[in-house]
Amino acid sequence: MSRVKCAVCLVAVTLLWTGILAAEDVQVSCRLQDSCVLPCTFEPGEGETIYWTQQLSVDIDVHSFYNDRDQLDNQDQRYQGRTSLYKDQISGGNASLQLTAVTFQDQGRYKCYIDTILGPTESFIQLEVQVPVGKIDIQQVGNTTTCSSKGIYPQPVLTWSTDPPHNLTKQKPTIQQDQELFSISSSLVTSLNVNKTAFSCTVTAGKSRRTATLSQQATVSEVNTDVSIPCRGSTSDLTGFRLTWSFNHRETILMHNFTETPSKVQIQEPWRQLVQNMSESGSLELQASSLQREGIYTCELSDAKQTHISNTFLKFETKQVTGEPGYLVPVIITVIVLALASLVIFIIMTKCKGKPSGGAGESTRGVGVPLSHVGNGNRRDQRLSTEENSPY
Repeated sequence: MSRVKCAVCLVAVTLLWTGILAAEDVQVSCRLQDSCVLPCTFEPGEGETIYWTQQLSVDIDVHSFYNDRDQLDNQDQRYQGRTSLYKDQISGGNASLQLTAVTFQDQGRYKCYIDTILGPTESFIQLEVQVPVGKIDIQQVGNTTTCSSKGIYPQPVLTWSTDPPHNLTKQKPTIQQDQELFSISSSLVTSLNVNKTAFSCTVTAGKSRRTATLSQQATVSEVNTDVSIPCRGSTSDLTGFRLTWSFNHRETILMHNFTETPSKVQIQEPWRQLVQNMSESGSLELQASSLQREGIYTCELSDAKQTHISNTFLKFETKQVTGEPGYLVPVIITVIVLALASLVIFIIMTKCKGKPSGGAGESTRGVGVPLSHVGNGNRRDQRLSTEENSPY
């Protein structure tokens, strides 16, 4: 037993002395198509020999350096023209590899092997290729809120939250993959008051994480008055944010990039005649004008990690006539009564004018009309006819 322990100790000491006993792999994340550096350092010594290989079922030659120059005759064709060392730093112990135009095939474990007059050393690097979470689309139709994002790698995860917090009935996210890239979407059905609740959707993929928050409100303003529409979710300091105001989800009103110095507001036509100003907090100020438009005004405020979307439905109303309702009611009733009375009188007069002066049996010769064919109103006419026929 003692001999076995001594043998193990001897092997461990030998590995430590030669530098072969490696530490944990160094984790490196690189964006797709970007340049990436795989770190590797060593104790400076003369006669440097550097071998970079990718650890697959059969090791692939990535980059070699010895005799004070690159040796690329055996380099795998996938890496041709994409690798380089910091040659001016090799003598100082830097053997890091720069890899350009990173692809999904570059993912995996790499070994950096170095040999000098001091002996060999090696280290291992685990490379993960990422396509960070970019734009998140979040929208609300009725009581359903939908969140989606696409063009992501590795496989993403989507979570929901609300402010104030509520128990949510969440739909299982739908994940699809097209040419290595993932897309994800999820819907949330709720009976919450959407004007009092902010909905947040967070998408995470590897070390990449982004949150989109949606809130909405309704506001009523008088016609031809100045209007101020707040950008909910905005912070007191907008440095590093990009702000966009739009109308009805399709027409851009203005853009303001706070990442630039100096920052400048870009107002689109024809909104230049209507936009009065934009406050420091991002509120949109519209001046009184006949061009004022009802609809949905959307403020989108975003930086590298989060997006706040605020929808405001703006409606205009005409100012009511000054006066108390108790004073107007009797006036309205009086007008209606007078109108009805006038109508009744008009109908009666029309009927009276339309009646004939004689009965159906009257002739131009003045022949008397039988009493059975006339009413009381025609008695005078009947009497006159009798007198005309009298021989006296």
